[in-house]
Amino acid sequence: MFENRLLCEVCQNKAAIAFVGFRPNAQSTVSRWQFACADEASIDETESFSIDAFFHSPEATLDRLAHLHTSGRIDWAAFMDMIVRARDAIRSQAGTNGSIC
Repeated sequence: MFENRLLCEVCQNKAAIAFVGFRPNAQSTVSRWQFACADEASIDETESFSIDAFFHSPEATLDRLAHLHTSGRIDWAAFMDMIVRARDAIRSQAGTNGSIC
C-alpha cells in the first residue's frame, strides 16, 4: 500500500483522511467527490469513508465499491475523477509516473 500524504482538496491546508461525496440534499445523488480532512469530512449531506480503510486490502476496496454501487446514489464519473486526482497527487509526491504501490 502507498503512504497517504494527500492534501485536503476542500481547505487546501490539512491532511486528507477521507474520500467524501457531497450531495445537495439527503435524497440526491452524490455529485461531487473530493479527498478531505477530518473537518470537511464531517459536513452534513456527505458520504465519507477513510482513505486508509478503503485501501487497507483488496477485499476492503471491493466491499466499499460494492456498497457504493448498491446504494444507487453515486455518480461514478465524479467518483472516478476523484480517484484519478488522488493517484496523480500521490505520483507527484513520489516523483514518479509509474505505480504508486
